[in-house]
Amino acid sequence: MYNSQLLMEILIPQILYNKITIK
Repeated sequence: MYNSQLLMEILIPQILYNKITIK
């Protein structure tokens, strides 16, 4: 089973960062 904690710590911040920088 994949480590969902890793997903939360990496993927979600990455998405949020992209949303902020792209505008």
